[in-house]
Amino acid sequence: MAKYRIKPTFVDAWEWDETKATLEVMRAAGLNRSCFMSRLGANHVHTLCLPTPCGPVLANKGDYILKRENGKFDVCKRGVFLDLYEVLPKHHYVPVGHDEDKCGICGEPFNAKIHSLPIQV
Repeated sequence: MAKYRIKPTFVDAWEWDETKATLEVMRAAGLNRSCFMSRLGANHVHTLCLPTPCGPVLANKGDYILKRENGKFDVCKRGVFLDLYEVLPKHHYVPVGHDEDKCGICGEPFNAKIHSLPIQV
């Protein structure tokens, strides 16, 4: 038997709070307008259902909406999200094999004051 670990992955994420403001931020980030919404109040969205590769998924208040590296959106339960993900700090390690001119994590121009030296994982 072999041991495995999850490959590093980077996502944009929003905690779903059932507000139109959060919905608009996600739409600006590319959330498909074909997702299902109901009971749109002045500032409230009661139900949000996202099309995912596994079929439509209902987002409940407190769930996290993820935008994966491939641009697809998904729903993640709060507990699972907090177990798997951490906020990427501004000052971070750059993985070995990164483009010397651009950070492989954030895409910003490589700057030794912001980015640490490459590390072997």
